[in-house]
Amino acid sequence: MARKQNEGTFTSIDFRMGYERPDGYGPISWVSEYPYEDFSLVDKESGERLISGSAYVLLAHLGTEPLWRTHEVLYVGQAFGKAGERQAFDRLRKHETLQRIYSEQRPDREIWLSLCAITDVATMSTMHPTDNGTVSAEEDKDHMIRVHRRVIDNQHFNGHEGVAIAEAGLIRYFQPKYNKIFKDNFPDPDHVSLSECMDLEINTLILELHGMNVQALYGSPSVEANHLHFPQYPLFEADGRASLLDFMSAFSKGKEND
Repeated sequence: MARKQNEGTFTSIDFRMGYERPDGYGPISWVSEYPYEDFSLVDKESGERLISGSAYVLLAHLGTEPLWRTHEVLYVGQAFGKAGERQAFDRLRKHETLQRIYSEQRPDREIWLSLCAITDVATMSTMHPTDNGTVSAEEDKDHMIRVHRRVIDNQHFNGHEGVAIAEAGLIRYFQPKYNKIFKDNFPDPDHVSLSECMDLEINTLILELHGMNVQALYGSPSVEANHLHFPQYPLFEADGRASLLDFMSAFSKGKEND
């Protein structure tokens, strides 16, 4: 039986491990010490440790209820530093905010670091069926080609600029406790990271955050925890046309029910 603590209350869950005892070993015992974040399976007779790891990771892979896999987003940052460093571990060595989070968290909670990467950049075109438009078909085609070349074929957009946009968008969406900037002013045309998007006249930015591969449901006090999130940000004033929001919301629900 495992117990999940929330302040002074506990929620229990029964679980079974399909672990086959290796030949030559006696009875196996479960060993875990306070604060019970890690565990080991130990041979009782020899004292040899057979398996060890995180209790949370074990329970997540055993298919426990989603309640046990929720993560409150406390801070969003990027690996690109002022000195040009790109590795997340380099940025975390002397990260003052991370140290503050560790020092201020309750003892009934674990702190987890989720390392994220941009794996895909895509563009999507929409067309209003009754709008005659303000540019010719040739001009529209040239514009789409220009967007494709600079967004899809340009590694820079998938690098520093894309990371900066993703960071700001996730901060605005989750409203993390320990972030200060972007919580109330993203998107802003004056943001350097948006200059290329504005120049290309991209109408809306949509971020897609996945938590399935790490068995995590990300959420915050203002956002319901889920495996998938699709925050979207219009860059230009709405003109009454149909939004992609309904489509992305329906897609998210479909994924959740799969």
